[in-house]
Amino acid sequence: MLVQGKQSTPHFKLKALENKPSSEWVRYENAHEAIISKHDFDLVQRIRGIDTRTSPKEKTVYLFSGMLICGCCGGRMTRKINRYKGKEYVYYFCPTGKKHGCSNGVMVKESDLTECVQTAVKGHIDNIASLDLLLSSISHERINRELAREYAGHIKSCEKQLEKTESYKSKLYENLVNGMLTKEEFLSYKRKYNADIESMQAAINGWNEKLTDVLENRSERNRWINHFMKFSQMEEIDRKAVLQLIRSIRILSKDELQIEFNYQDEYFKAQRLAEQMKQAQSAERKAS
Repeated sequence: MLVQGKQSTPHFKLKALENKPSSEWVRYENAHEAIISKHDFDLVQRIRGIDTRTSPKEKTVYLFSGMLICGCCGGRMTRKINRYKGKEYVYYFCPTGKKHGCSNGVMVKESDLTECVQTAVKGHIDNIASLDLLLSSISHERINRELAREYAGHIKSCEKQLEKTESYKSKLYENLVNGMLTKEEFLSYKRKYNADIESMQAAINGWNEKLTDVLENRSERNRWINHFMKFSQMEEIDRKAVLQLIRSIRILSKDELQIEFNYQDEYFKAQRLAEQMKQAQSAERKAS
């Protein structure tokens, strides 16, 4: 994503720059070709931000390190080992405590948690497989129409900004002749506007390529589905699967947890799309 307009001058005669609020920044998605996928980039940034420390006696990161959130206070949960009659029992608990605001913290066994998460992951993958089957049975033309509308909206927004910038550029020479700009100011603004126009044209080209892919049915709209299906034959959940598939696990009680999966927005969007298409098909059958 290319971000421009973070600073500006209140008047072209003034050279002092002022910082603009982020709401006024101009953003162009896909202005440059990505080196890695957005999902991989976001995943690495998230891994860097979570607790991945190992104990002094361990060489690998625990299965749920940095992933568990207390459903009461929102704090990160900690791994604890209890030993009783020569046996080890591993638990996760909230270290915040009642004195510091966690009034209903939960302690959950690691074995129970692992079994529950594994069942939930398999269930989610099964749901995605069913959703994929349903979407595959729906006319590609209808699905592409929705995506085409979205991409066309981005193109229209970029073209509007491009037209505005070209209008500013067209007035530069007139301001130079009228003495409102010096030659140095004229050249400086001209370079800036040329760079802005080039960036916006690149963004428009990128969205047009996506639109062409959709219209020619070459879109990678189901890439996130394939991401989950790679784990469909998984027998036991491991650290790689947890990081690749799950964003966070919120422990609500000993018997209840809430898992936020990766690609959650795409999943809900696909669900809504499938439901809309089913309703449209049903309406067509009734009409005929």
